[in-house]
Amino acid sequence: MRYWKRQYGGALALWVALPLAHALSNPISNAAREFVTKSDFWHIAVPETEVFGTRSRLATVGWSRPPLKLHNVHVRGKRHHKQNALLAKLLYCGSCSVLMISTYTSKGGQPHRYYICGGSRRQGAKTCGARPVSAVDLETALTRQLQPILGNQLSAPVIQQSLDRIVYDSQTRRVLTTMRDGTGFEFLLAVPHRGGVRRTDVESKSGRIPRISRVLALAIKIERLIREGVARNYSDAALLGHVSGCRMSQIMLLRELAPAIQEELLFLPKTLSGPDRFYERTLRKIAHVIDWEQQMEMFRLLIKTQGS
Repeated sequence: MRYWKRQYGGALALWVALPLAHALSNPISNAAREFVTKSDFWHIAVPETEVFGTRSRLATVGWSRPPLKLHNVHVRGKRHHKQNALLAKLLYCGSCSVLMISTYTSKGGQPHRYYICGGSRRQGAKTCGARPVSAVDLETALTRQLQPILGNQLSAPVIQQSLDRIVYDSQTRRVLTTMRDGTGFEFLLAVPHRGGVRRTDVESKSGRIPRISRVLALAIKIERLIREGVARNYSDAALLGHVSGCRMSQIMLLRELAPAIQEELLFLPKTLSGPDRFYERTLRKIAHVIDWEQQMEMFRLLIKTQGS
């Protein structure tokens, strides 16, 4: 290790040729304050004018190898904060009857809460093969089921004081609820249709409903809501559905298709794998045509093109 002497206002300072010498010589560097710690390994005589910005005498600063704390905040295995879950100590696994635990995972900086079987959490998936369930899906569906019984003004204390036990079966997605007064009810938790949701083997083998069928069914439902007075117009329906007016126009344009085409799209076979058979953009081009017979010719040509 090399040493050299430099003159600072008549005082000699001994410098050690280490990588952090530049950080120590920077008067405004935060690294100099973080890495200078008390230790008996190294002693460097540095002028206070360069490190701490004062004009006094030399100061002997002791320091050791810097603790490189380069840990990411999203470290795997990091202990999670305590969760104040709505169904804490009330939800049990339908496979092994063990209390389910509330936890969360972070994706894109956003936490996603879910319930998982305590047995599989502690001893691994071989003990219990139950799948986790989204806390938002389960709590929202349960609150909707409790509203006719407890009223619309529900809060977490009211729900927790009214429930005695909840059993969730991840295989059938059946929820069995027991109230403290001895009554109970059960319901099926709907399978969510959103990005990022894992599909079971049964769902992947049975296929999925084509997107164009679901969008066309949505357009029919919107027309019924307007006819029944739930929504005043399409703009009001767009606000209720949290979509833009342009997107609402695209959805309702499918109702301009010929009735035979709409019937064909509503009863399409399920898609087992790969992309859907028909795309909404292509069918909107057909819907812009006023003549239904011309629409049928374009639709038959589309089917032949896909068959070839």
